[in-house]
Amino acid sequence: MPGVRARGGHHLVRLAHPERSRDKHPGPPRQQVRSDVRELLTAMEGVPAYVWGRRSDVLAWNNTASAVFGDWSARAPEDAQLASLIGELSMKSEEFRKLWAAHDVKKKTHGTMRLTHPLVGGLTLRYETLALPGDQDQSLTAYHAEPGSPSEEALRLSASWGVDAAQPSSADRSHQEGS
Repeated sequence: MPGVRARGGHHLVRLAHPERSRDKHPGPPRQQVRSDVRELLTAMEGVPAYVWGRRSDVLAWNNTASAVFGDWSARAPEDAQLASLIGELSMKSEEFRKLWAAHDVKKKTHGTMRLTHPLVGGLTLRYETLALPGDQDQSLTAYHAEPGSPSEEALRLSASWGVDAAQPSSADRSHQEGS
């Protein structure tokens, strides 16, 4: 087990100090979403959909996804507060250290999600995740509500309001992080 602990410790150091580890180990190039896939996201308006990559980072999304889940472009990929929280939990909890070092993450490719939207209230959405075979390590996840359900109406309403009822919506109907 010493090797596992060492790898787990190295992982924690990378999380706590992302700027240092980035310089030493540049890692793979940033993933790009093909223009045809971005066009597909735009064509899927009314259905929250996004593409996520090898690190489970959201790479591209449509306006309906922004209206339901928030605008991912406002989220920092190198979140210092998150790294600090993970470091703190690791220092205080043996169980957390073991779980974090194991990296036992399972992909859920379909299911039901229940969430509380700040403007429309409770939503129950079904989701499907589809691999994009021509785009290594990328998947498209789309959500839908049961036809005729209160969630379907709430989803339609949230999509009509856009990202935030108080903010003007972007003229761009699909978004890609960093562009």
